Amino acid sequence: MGNIYDALRRAELEEPGTDPFTAHTWVSDASPQPLAMGVLTLEQVPPLQPTGAMDARLVAITDGGGPAAEQFRVLSIRLRDLQTQSSLKKILVTSSISGEGKSLVAANLAASLARGAQQKVLLLGGDLRCFALNRYFGCNSLVGLSEYLLGDSPYTNFLYQIGSLPLWFMPGGTSPCQVLQLLESDRLQGLLETLANTFDWVIIDSSPLLPLADANVWARMVDGTLLVVREGTTPKKLLQKAIDVLGKVPVVGVVVNDSKRGYDNVAAYGKEERPIDGDGKPA
Repeated sequence: MGNIYDALRRAELEEPGTDPFTAHTWVSDASPQPLAMGVLTLEQVPPLQPTGAMDARLVAITDGGGPAAEQFRVLSIRLRDLQTQSSLKKILVTSSISGEGKSLVAANLAASLARGAQQKVLLLGGDLRCFALNRYFGCNSLVGLSEYLLGDSPYTNFLYQIGSLPLWFMPGGTSPCQVLQLLESDRLQGLLETLANTFDWVIIDSSPLLPLADANVWARMVDGTLLVVREGTTPKKLLQKAIDVLGKVPVVGVVVNDSKRGYDNVAAYGKEERPIDGDGKPA
């Protein structure tokens, strides 16, 4: 995924281009909140209203014609190909440790899937300890998954639509307490079943696999896991330990971030998973 990383770094220094497909107006709001009454349909879900600028590294939205966005299109096409062969809908995006770029990969992948085939996509903030997705979308505190799990309101009351895309976002929320208890609740199991029946894709950004157990809990509830690895950052032993933690959980692909190699670094392998050498480094 070196091409993606380089383009994302360049994007930080450039003004995002305007794409007629995703053109939209970001409306400032001091404290954006979802509608709280009644049962909303997807069409009634309010648009996301950032309080600040959206991160330019969300290239699948800000720079749809750029090289980084193209790499995410490659990844989304491969995942759609896998979907035609199996019941692949719920994808967990995680990493061995923090700082490997999993949240940006999750957000860009979700946007790319939404715009590529006009499929309905939900980006779910499954990391209830760190709300990176909120920062990337230019938002502050937003109620979301944790409030849904702690209450009895319908899930659509905690959704936001991203621009003009068929892309919806459920943030992690603002109550990072009793995280494991929330993730192991029957209410979450029921939510995922409902989401799988409503959306074509559910992309879940979880916490890293190490040292917490959160991502491992998520991995047992999804159809496949996408593992993000940052070359030169992820210690080999920790990568191998993360793979051991996943155990028999299906890994549908590996994204190598910040790679210095010359080949395509975005991969979705299905059953033909990328081999790991004896030191725990992707071969």
